[in-house]
Amino acid sequence: MSFDLCFWASGAGAAEEIYNDACDADDSRLAASENVLRFRSELLGRWVSFNDFIEPLEYDLDTGEHLNLDRYVLITVPVSLIGELSEIVKLARDYGLASVFH
Repeated sequence: MSFDLCFWASGAGAAEEIYNDACDADDSRLAASENVLRFRSELLGRWVSFNDFIEPLEYDLDTGEHLNLDRYVLITVPVSLIGELSEIVKLARDYGLASVFH
């Protein structure tokens, strides 16, 4: 069992639309933000285990092309890491990011 959290700085459309796009690796509604990069970096520095549960990946597995990491962070949180949720949300708020949970 798991659930998803999606974080971004700004974008066009409703939160649900942005979340659905992120699940499809579509970042076209989202603006690039240094805060998204900083959040991602600190998140992975503090919780290394999330490297296995974060999107977008640093590069496309099929093409090897580097992906934009500055538009959103989508995390699939397994039940074993649910205790970290409040700290992750606090960290995202510190960076001024919007979020949606599924």
